[in-house]
Amino acid sequence: MTDFDAQPPSISWVSPTRSDTIFVSTFDVRAAASDNDEVAFVEFYLDGVSETEDTAAVDSSYPYTYTWDLSRLDRGYGIYPIIARAWDPSRNFADTPPLLVTYSPPPPDQILSYFGSGDLDAMHLPDRYGDKYFNVRFTPIDSCTVEEVHFYFGTPEDWIGYGDNDQPFVGGYDFNLFLWRSNSNGLPTVSSGDSLLVAETAIQYDDWTIVDVSGMDSTGYNGDFHAGFSPPAGQYASHFNAHRALPLYIQIDPLPLSDPTEHRSTEFEDGSNARGWGTVQSHWNGEKRDFLIRVKVSYINGTTAMLTPGIETGEQDEVLR
Repeated sequence: MTDFDAQPPSISWVSPTRSDTIFVSTFDVRAAASDNDEVAFVEFYLDGVSETEDTAAVDSSYPYTYTWDLSRLDRGYGIYPIIARAWDPSRNFADTPPLLVTYSPPPPDQILSYFGSGDLDAMHLPDRYGDKYFNVRFTPIDSCTVEEVHFYFGTPEDWIGYGDNDQPFVGGYDFNLFLWRSNSNGLPTVSSGDSLLVAETAIQYDDWTIVDVSGMDSTGYNGDFHAGFSPPAGQYASHFNAHRALPLYIQIDPLPLSDPTEHRSTEFEDGSNARGWGTVQSHWNGEKRDFLIRVKVSYINGTTAMLTPGIETGEQDEVLR
């Protein structure tokens, strides 16, 4: 005689763990399930509990996962309740609590949380430390194409530098704009870079200089990437000696990151005491200086967004209009 099994399985969400908003049409769900006998299979429902073919999916092996593709299901922006149901061989079942997945278009401005609300200043290239590149690492919410890169340069004649030769700069210069993919350490991978020469006549000093990069080869990214600038190759020393520089606005964050390697503003040193790639926070004894570089990107669904520093209200708003 076979024992009658009336005990249902247990099931819980692994991902997502709470109701949330997504900005891409494809998302993964995963559930953990167990039973006193065995779990036969797990069903996933996109519209609460429904038996229609379009909204139910089945996974019969651990880990219990499924990838919903809302575009394939011809679903638009909206709120979708999801439920996972575990079954055992005796047809006992149990459900997860329902979660609400809100599918929304990307916001027009995606604030970069690593920027703070500190005072504005500037760092310039060339400098007396031998830095060659100033750049920022960006994290888009989905695969994207970079359309524009924006820099906030100060008027060179309004700034001084070079330490022992402390006098106002006499002007700026043409510069190379760079786009890089990021390596596993969050730093630029030079071999994956692409550059564009930008004439000084295109610079809008004390305002955002907007550079159209749609004609560059490497503008499509499905993960972290960097955008930055450098003096043209071979011209670093001559610009330094002629006291020409590009002062890039920075925001000095009063709350540095506990791990300096997570800081996204990066510089490259190439002098006799070179330290290679490193974040500005690690090179400036823990002081977190955020470069005012932002990018405009377009996503596969046609929407665009500005990945931009989170400038606070007040004086910064007046300066960074």
